[in-house]
Amino acid sequence: MRTSTSSRPRRAPREARDEAAARLRSALVDGRAAIDAAFGPAGLRKLRLDGAVPEDPSVLVTIGERVVKALRDADIKLPKPRRASMKIDRAALAGEIDAELPALRKALAKVATEEREKEATLRAKQLAMRKSDRSFGQGAAWLATSCTFAGLEDLAAKVRPSGRRPGRTAVEEEGEAEETAPPEAPTASADL
Repeated sequence: MRTSTSSRPRRAPREARDEAAARLRSALVDGRAAIDAAFGPAGLRKLRLDGAVPEDPSVLVTIGERVVKALRDADIKLPKPRRASMKIDRAALAGEIDAELPALRKALAKVATEEREKEATLRAKQLAMRKSDRSFGQGAAWLATSCTFAGLEDLAAKVRPSGRRPGRTAVEEEGEAEETAPPEAPTASADL
């Protein structure tokens, strides 16, 4: 059995996005834990980490950018550490988080490009199907009319286009309706 190579490129950008998001999220979660341990909720608020670290890759980029900016902003003064031994190297933490951002941005851009291409392909497919259905309907109507004029009513009935389902004949539509109809319940015999 041959495997399709078309499914592999579709998974690669998403896998890259998910891996990059996991690395950024890990850096943010670890940084959040360190800041919470050292400075508590006040430190988390000042460094824009007071909420739960999200899982959505797009939101992670935004949060990561805000946190890096806050960590690098010398005007943001953190409260006194809870313990004298607990200190945070703001520049190093900002660097760790910032290092993960480009990979996630790139992966998100690839996924977005893929989605746009997928939508364009879907629109082209739907347009082609509508054109095909219209051509089929016109051709089937012409053939059914020609058969009627030739006195071939049986053949005309078989090729007449469906009025409700484009791209189908009326006979096909009736056959599908019979297949989906529930079976009739047996009637009780009067001889009992």
